[in-house]
Amino acid sequence: MPTVLVSPLIAAGTVFRVPAGSTPLDHTSTLKTVQQRWGLPALTARDAAAPSFADVLTLATARTDDVLAGITVPVAGQSGPSATVASHLQEVQADLISRRFPAGQHDDADVLAAHPTNAAYAGYIRAHSDMPSA
Repeated sequence: MPTVLVSPLIAAGTVFRVPAGSTPLDHTSTLKTVQQRWGLPALTARDAAAPSFADVLTLATARTDDVLAGITVPVAGQSGPSATVASHLQEVQADLISRRFPAGQHDDADVLAAHPTNAAYAGYIRAHSDMPSA
């Protein structure tokens, strides 16, 4: 299973591969590592038998280098093609809000069907999410 381990106890640039013929690391390897590090008992037979990440944590003292020094985060030059489209979560939230009102007594909800934009949904949610039920 491909895994990314981030720790100040791992030497910079480390790429670790389980030695050929040994048990592969898996999800329970995380449990095994915690159990070994703090002297805790195994929870199940599976994590008792799992290999740990101990072979990757090779440093006795934590690194203090700034791993993000010199990194420039890329910034998009323009909005994505769906930036103006309402998200699925906005649609669900607006639908839940509109259900608080009796049928036919909440005209604002009908406006969303005619103008289903991100801005329209955001405005509707802001305007009605904390209103008391009708």
